[in-house]
Amino acid sequence: MNQEQIKAFIDEFTGHEHEEELDRWDLYEYADEVMVDEITAQHRWMTDKRLVLRFGERFLEVEFSQGSTEMQDGYEPDMSVREVFPKEVTKIIYD
Repeated sequence: MNQEQIKAFIDEFTGHEHEEELDRWDLYEYADEVMVDEITAQHRWMTDKRLVLRFGERFLEVEFSQGSTEMQDGYEPDMSVREVFPKEVTKIIYD
């Protein structure tokens, strides 16, 4: 999703129009529930994260990087956002 699509999604969900660009913190604020919050990769200076946020009956996956130390605070790289759908999976394990 691009920024306009994200804004339209949140505008539809909240029922009012947002003038400013939305970042991952805005998505956290508007979400009903955080379904997944995981680190997908760890680098020397950056940590890659994946979130799945629930908005009513719809879900958004947000992937982004954040600074691993205070020296990278304030760095806001692009985020990747897409709509995802829950899927039940049966898993076989051996004990």
